[in-house]
Amino acid sequence: MTNTPIIFILEDQQQKLQLIKEQARRYHPNCLFITANDQSSFEKKINWLRPDMIIASLSAPDYIGLEAFHYMEAYKWYTPFIYVADDINIHHLIQKTVLQLADSYVFIHQLHQLHDQIRNVVNQNQDQVIEATEKYKESSAQFLALQKREELALSTVTSSQTIN
Repeated sequence: MTNTPIIFILEDQQQKLQLIKEQARRYHPNCLFITANDQSSFEKKINWLRPDMIIASLSAPDYIGLEAFHYMEAYKWYTPFIYVADDINIHHLIQKTVLQLADSYVFIHQLHQLHDQIRNVVNQNQDQVIEATEKYKESSAQFLALQKREELALSTVTSSQTIN
């Protein structure tokens, strides 16, 4: 995790959002937060900065953490993921499976443990994060090189058209 951790929070309820931020600051007081409360804002903002971690609600009506998890898995890079779950029956097979997909989870009534969960997830997933960061840097460098080639080709075409 960087010196100033970037934590992306997907939560639609303002009160829960503030509680999550408070707990994240207990992990690291200088966190930078990116927040979203629905699908469109999540998919737009996830491209602003590469977050060090995603904390997502399992109960948002428009876009739950499971959908965000699958989006990241399909289109982006590995990012540690923590679910914040309302009181659900953990023994229910589907819900138990959903919770096992994330790197960790915390129930809303145990939110005071979130900072410890963040610390545990960061420590347990350092190798995956380093590998994902390297892949991200490679793809960014490739994108920039391609963009420069396109700009050069466009300027060459524009120059040749001006000469004629």
